[in-house]
Amino acid sequence: MTTPEPADDDARTPPRVDARHAQGVQVNSGGGNTQINNFGTAGAAEVVWPVRVGGIPALASAFQYRSGPRTQIDTARRAGKNVVLTQVLSGGGGVGKSQLAARYATEAVKDGTDLVVWVNATRPDTVPAGLAEAAARIHVPGASGNDVEADARALLDWFATTDRSWLVVFDDVTNAYDVSAWWPTSPKQTGWVLATTRLRDAALSDGGRKLIDIDVYSQGESIEYLHARLTEAEQGHLVDDAAGEVADRLGRLPLALSHAAAYMINNAASCTRYLELFNAGPTNLDELMGGAVDGRQQRVSATLLLALRAADAEEPAGITTKVLRLAALLDPAGHPDALWASAPVLAHLGLPSQPATTSQAHAALRIAHRYALITHQPTAGPRAVRIHALTARAAREETPDQVQGQLANAAADALLELWPLAEGDAPTAESLRGNGMFLRDACDNHLWRADQDPHPIVFKIGDSLGNTGNASAAAAYFRELASHADRTLGSDHNATLIARHHEARWTGQAGGSLAARNLLLALLPDRERVSGGDHPATLFVASDLGRWIGWAGDAARARDFLLQLAPRYERVNGSDHPHTLTVRGELAFWIGLAGDPAQARDSFLDLTAAWNRLDTDDPRAINCHHALAFWTGQSGDPRRAMVIAARTVERRRQILGEEHRDTLRSRRDLARWTGDAGEPEKAREALDEILPTYERICGAHHLLVLNARLLLAHNIGRARHPHEARDMIAEDILPITAILDKSHHILAAANHARWTAEAGDIEPARSKLATLTAQLERLHGPTHPDVRALQSELTHWTTGAETDQRVIGGLTMI
Repeated sequence: MTTPEPADDDARTPPRVDARHAQGVQVNSGGGNTQINNFGTAGAAEVVWPVRVGGIPALASAFQYRSGPRTQIDTARRAGKNVVLTQVLSGGGGVGKSQLAARYATEAVKDGTDLVVWVNATRPDTVPAGLAEAAARIHVPGASGNDVEADARALLDWFATTDRSWLVVFDDVTNAYDVSAWWPTSPKQTGWVLATTRLRDAALSDGGRKLIDIDVYSQGESIEYLHARLTEAEQGHLVDDAAGEVADRLGRLPLALSHAAAYMINNAASCTRYLELFNAGPTNLDELMGGAVDGRQQRVSATLLLALRAADAEEPAGITTKVLRLAALLDPAGHPDALWASAPVLAHLGLPSQPATTSQAHAALRIAHRYALITHQPTAGPRAVRIHALTARAAREETPDQVQGQLANAAADALLELWPLAEGDAPTAESLRGNGMFLRDACDNHLWRADQDPHPIVFKIGDSLGNTGNASAAAAYFRELASHADRTLGSDHNATLIARHHEARWTGQAGGSLAARNLLLALLPDRERVSGGDHPATLFVASDLGRWIGWAGDAARARDFLLQLAPRYERVNGSDHPHTLTVRGELAFWIGLAGDPAQARDSFLDLTAAWNRLDTDDPRAINCHHALAFWTGQSGDPRRAMVIAARTVERRRQILGEEHRDTLRSRRDLARWTGDAGEPEKAREALDEILPTYERICGAHHLLVLNARLLLAHNIGRARHPHEARDMIAEDILPITAILDKSHHILAAANHARWTAEAGDIEPARSKLATLTAQLERLHGPTHPDVRALQSELTHWTTGAETDQRVIGGLTMI
């Protein structure tokens, strides 16, 4: 770096000094005590340039260049701006801000910058003290050594007028107000300021300062760091294929990676071994990352929670610790802002006799955000409050077990309070479910105790998976839950039996009808033995068993089983109880599928009247209207079915929302009855409108989407375009069903055969239908409703007879 010529007012040649006339004031700069001496005028030693003031941290081993942030810093610097390094992620300790600043300071010293000042800015007194020390070192005019603040202001004046090059680093600004009066300026653009902070105060960007977010490492930078650090220590062989996963588990936090690398080096542990130790728990985070790292005895927990003491001192005092401890039990990816206005959380934040107010909770969130312990972004919806994974782990390890138990139950209660009855908003459902899963993993011992039933949230998580379209994941979740309950609570514990019931239900919803039936056949005698034959839980298992007997292929047996069960429900609960009405609806459904759609229609007509007397907004009441429309159409009156379906669509829109899956199902069925009523073009338009929403919400391979596409093809064919219908099924549906359940592929292929026949190729279509019918019969048996639908289609193309049930009208559309 070229050193500019000194200006006339430059402090290049101070008077000679005599140490015998020295006076001093002791200050704290850069973390250590420094004696600043003011020498008398008897003479002064000449300043030897360049000058370095303050303790610039040594660069960490295997320091990463961080090209992205450096480009931003250099661009801002060229524009004449001072730079404040902050970070966008919560839990901001350890992202490498100080190391990046140290790199710039070290480079400035190496390049011959005239004055490099490193100031520890953690306390109000250290900033002017550091500047005063620099003023004394270069003998700034007006710096007497008797008044720290006056000397600091004298140095600011020097910065504003000098032609010498300079760099000032304010490291770890903990309060924007503490530095507000001490920002150097450089009208001649000979110097600049670099600051690091965990704060996000607007004041930090005043005066032309540029805030630059310092993120954690990318995965590539993380792996490069581990490789460089371990290779430097002649342990490069410890870097293996698990390096990327180690980086991800540590949140790619530079400080955490440095401690992890030290552990690997000191213990000859490979990345794979380190990952095993980290995942095993409950190893203390400091033990796993302990030891000296680059000569610094830094504990990860202390690094990440450094700002907590200061944050807790702000009003409302003492709440920030509670906020951090509770947030640490939730998903680091974020949770809804509304959680902090829930009754359980306000009770936790307040005193035993006086809950906190929503204003106090919001203020505490903002304090925690300002100190970068969390990230609070109210506009981020269901992910408005986030916390870094390692901040969370450190906070959990600092929380007493008894307190953590109270926190876990408060968090679980709050999540349940937020959980909507109808999970129409997918991002919200995903956030609540993710937070519930994280809470269960972090606090399983508090939510799942041998002396009581588990917290209801452990069941809500799995049901949410199924209710939002992932029945297979729900079944797997409850399978694991049932196994866990059996091991920890015993096979006859209520929680074990509940988990087994949910496993069976979602197994069936995922397409495993036979498996669901068999699971329920095994569960029912256990539930009767433990709870009694008339217990509500026993009756629920029995009604679900009736349903899955039917879906496993025996509609008549399901009907007969439910005919015997319905009177038990009525005797136990009464004739108009919702549970009784629900099982009567199940019975009516299987009466229809067993061959009497008119009786099913009449039964649902009676049931809708009964539900209307109870609660017209109950989802079960609306389901009953949906079923009434279906069986009205199946009974040969599609136009009347259209009217009922249209009313159902409006009710579901009002209660569940436009994009809830049940609303979309009702819209699909309305299109179906519109086509059956002789308006295929209108049905086609409705389905064209529905499908993009279906695909966005459910995914292109979801069965609801495939059914809607199949119905669209059906109405294209009905509108006298059989070739287009055939080709659409071949191109858009069969390639997807080929990788799904075999029975779904058979049904899609049967519909393709139908429209192949309608297009004029009757013989190959008939042969294909015969093959498909035999295949489906081997899967489900001869009485399964889908098998009967294929038999009807085959009969039509063999004899020319019109039958009651064709392929598209079978269970593929229910």
